[in-house]
Amino acid sequence: MRAPFLVLATVTSLAPIAAHADASKAWSAAKANLPSDATIVAGVNFGAIAKSQIFTEMFPKLVASNADLKDFLDLAKSSCGIDPVTAVAGAVIATDAANTSGVVYLALNCVYQAKLASCADKLAQAKGKKDEKITFKKDGNIVEVSSSTHADKHVFYGWIGTDVIVIPKDGDKAGLQRWMGGKGFATSALGKVVGKVNTGAAAWGATTESKAVQPGMNMKGGYGTLDVTKGVITIGAHVVLGSAAEATKAASEANTQLGQLKTSGQLPAMFNSLLASLKVTSAADELVVGASAPEKDVLAVAQMAMAMGALGGGGGSSNPTPPPPPPPHTTSPGLGGAKP
Repeated sequence: MRAPFLVLATVTSLAPIAAHADASKAWSAAKANLPSDATIVAGVNFGAIAKSQIFTEMFPKLVASNADLKDFLDLAKSSCGIDPVTAVAGAVIATDAANTSGVVYLALNCVYQAKLASCADKLAQAKGKKDEKITFKKDGNIVEVSSSTHADKHVFYGWIGTDVIVIPKDGDKAGLQRWMGGKGFATSALGKVVGKVNTGAAAWGATTESKAVQPGMNMKGGYGTLDVTKGVITIGAHVVLGSAAEATKAASEANTQLGQLKTSGQLPAMFNSLLASLKVTSAADELVVGASAPEKDVLAVAQMAMAMGALGGGGGSSNPTPPPPPPPHTTSPGLGGAKP
């Protein structure tokens, strides 16, 4: 069971925030509470995303093509006076190596504890669950949520300050406490990697997770950013490999494949600027990937993907249905495809 307020927090994690909100609060709360064994961390500044042409063009189409999402957004506004599209300033997602424990920190904009609790009951009633009563039991900065219709199930969330909500994986209390009172992150392996990252970017991520990329090539971690500035999207990624020799080999192989792709003549013209800006190099034991392209080109690719049904399994229909909003922990913007 997840109480309606958790659904609210989940969906708002997709949304941008008004310019006056402070997205950095999510990261400030996270770095002060992350445990030293965290292996993946990623952040999103929704204020920066909100200003992008891609968001302003694509989000209304996503809402229009997803009845459940549209219904939720309308209910939150009409029943609670909360606009999920302006409710979250920033988010930080983190997890441990085993993917058994994780959390999301959400910096909220003018949505405080009492308002969020009140909204849970209002959403339940608006959805026709007249007999359901949501109960909130506070213990310090942790809140236990139960429902009269699911008496044997409970979920937990926490508050850091007045406007950062902390949601643990699967609503677990022990996991929540672990991610709200961690020590030693700044000097941990991941903390040192994050020190190389611009956490003020629109999106950023870092990981110390190790995995074999291919025989003879091993990833030891990585970090990267995505930014949107004056109509240009810039991506920078660093993959830490097992040695300088591995990084050199990986860069050589990648450039060979890119050269073949560029001369194949099989890609639509809209991909040309994306490929032209893509640079792959090596620096010591790191594979370094960088690219920048006008938003309009990236938008054209996104629109083509939607038209082909790639964003919702629409089978090539002109109005494909995008996937439902993800849970609070989904694929990290960090490197390696690791999942919080």
